[in-house]
Amino acid sequence: MSKLYKNTLFRAKYTIKTLLALIDEYTSTAEISPNLDLNKSIIFMLACDYNNIGDALIRESQIQFLEKYSNKKVYTIDCGDTFKFLRDIKNRATDETIIVLTGGGDTDDRYTGIEIARNQIIKQLSGNKCKIIGFPQTIDYSNSNRGQYYKNKTIKAYTQNSK
Repeated sequence: MSKLYKNTLFRAKYTIKTLLALIDEYTSTAEISPNLDLNKSIIFMLACDYNNIGDALIRESQIQFLEKYSNKKVYTIDCGDTFKFLRDIKNRATDETIIVLTGGGDTDDRYTGIEIARNQIIKQLSGNKCKIIGFPQTIDYSNSNRGQYYKNKTIKAYTQNSK
């Protein structure tokens, strides 16, 4: 398989995954909870909802940390529900809203679903005044064309959001 073909293929996959995520976001009318005050809450996003015991333990420890050191209610959004609720968060978030993204080791070109979701959260909330906090994260892009492509997408998403 030629290098050009491989590059085109992974870019097409990234584009398709992103488009499907955005379709989910913009067609969803789901609300987190109509009674949830986003000014008095921490929205913990990309929480592990898949079969990885290490990530599940990271999820629990991060939630316990937030509950212990914050006076705000912690509301968890599972990784699989990210785009289901992103539109509602975008519409209701204020400068008092705090979004927290899970930590671990998924900012790379291996776990592209979570990488795309993280970048979309950061990009979609760039016009809002809400604060986004990321727990410590291993960032590990390969030196391949694919790795550099995803790295550049992440850099672009992060630079678009000053909060």
